[in-house]
Amino acid sequence: MVQRVWILLSVLVLWCVTACSVETLDIYQPPKGLDSIQQEDIKRAMWRLQQGVDASEWWQARAKQLHLTPIDSQDCFQHQGRSRTVIEIFTDTDPLRLAMMASMAKTVDHLDTAVTWQFCIGNDQGTFNLQEHFPEVTSFQQSNFGQVALDIRQVMVQLGIKE
Repeated sequence: MVQRVWILLSVLVLWCVTACSVETLDIYQPPKGLDSIQQEDIKRAMWRLQQGVDASEWWQARAKQLHLTPIDSQDCFQHQGRSRTVIEIFTDTDPLRLAMMASMAKTVDHLDTAVTWQFCIGNDQGTFNLQEHFPEVTSFQQSNFGQVALDIRQVMVQLGIKE
């Protein structure tokens, strides 16, 4: 009798382990890496920033959501990689470029990266300056968010994020 109980218990445990995977339970898993670049995120962030929200406060809150660690300056945050090599992304407070930087930071969230990534507002000494590559867009309606998302994806691949 005791042996039957153990066998039934073992079968039940084995069934739970195999049947209760994230995929089987249909639990939503947010996209990671390059798949996390979403034009809706960029659009929402730009719209919010154009409504007069303080860019520095918005960035600090967003960086916290993306599990970035604050460093020296209040507007610089990093994602720690496996090496001491650092890729620094920086921008001004232009709403679209700041939204793009947040999307770039989201790309490395929950990834084990080879290098450390830093994301900063205002610092113009670094690896990649968004101001040099993306012109200021004054109108929400002028923005092609689908193309912006593709541009971010391309930059991240050039900087070493794998597809």
